[in-house]
Amino acid sequence: MAQTLTPLEQQLAMQLEKLTAEQAGRIQDLEDRVAELEMERKAMRRMLDFFDTLNKPQPSLDG
Repeated sequence: MAQTLTPLEQQLAMQLEKLTAEQAGRIQDLEDRVAELEMERKAMRRMLDFFDTLNKPQPSLDG
């Protein structure tokens, strides 16, 4: 049995769908930003590891 919605219920349903879509967009934006930050963190970690390697005492070539 199909139930018809009142105009107010229809309006509220449309507003809820709109808000849900907006929230989904915001969540996707945040997930994209997290992915960017993770890439930046990995790049920074590689740089720090590289600099740590440069700062380690090197064995003498004199023997």
